[in-house]
Amino acid sequence: MNTIRQAMARLRARPWIPAEYGKTPYLWLLSLGYLFWKYAYVPPTPVEAALLALTVVFFVWLYCASYWARGWQVAGCIATGCLLGAAWVRWNIGAATFFIFACAMAARYPDIRRAMLAIGAVFVAAFLASLLAESAQTRFLFLLPLLTAGLPVSMGSIMDARLRRSRQELLRKQEEVEHMATIAERERISRDLHDLLGHSLSLIALKAELAGKLADRNPEACRREIADIEA
Repeated sequence: MNTIRQAMARLRARPWIPAEYGKTPYLWLLSLGYLFWKYAYVPPTPVEAALLALTVVFFVWLYCASYWARGWQVAGCIATGCLLGAAWVRWNIGAATFFIFACAMAARYPDIRRAMLAIGAVFVAAFLASLLAESAQTRFLFLLPLLTAGLPVSMGSIMDARLRRSRQELLRKQEEVEHMATIAERERISRDLHDLLGHSLSLIALKAELAGKLADRNPEACRREIADIEA
């Protein structure tokens, strides 16, 4: 039970989306409003409303998780987004927004070639899903947002991701330079302290030797040498 509580506490403490992305990704979630345009003209049934609410909640979790995804997890997030879009296309043409989000998720791939292949796969999936629409007009209305916004959004997301990775790499290099400079400064201080300590010890040894020689012949001079050693 304590382990579960600790895991839940870590989940609550961790931000939904990495802080490096800022607040903009949260604003993109407003695009889900496209799902509700239909209901301005046709009120949903209770079952449809419940399913839509569950879908939106699940997709918000999926969207946030995609920012933490790596490797095969990115492909899983993209595929799941496409499946949600395909599941709703027959009842709500606003499901195109899921495919647009899936295109944006492709930017999580560091390799631009893999990102472009993923975007192409999303477009193919969207065209196949459009075949589930009730009519050619509905199919066109479903594909129109994807054709007009999908490619610009995906390209913008890829460029933004590349710029962010470049900035992170530059920051890491700057941190490495600062770390190396700190090490060099510490080594310089260590050498200076070593030289100073060696000089001081040599001087103490000479004065101790001189004090030993003056102990019997000149006690006053011996005391002065011992006082210098103490100082």
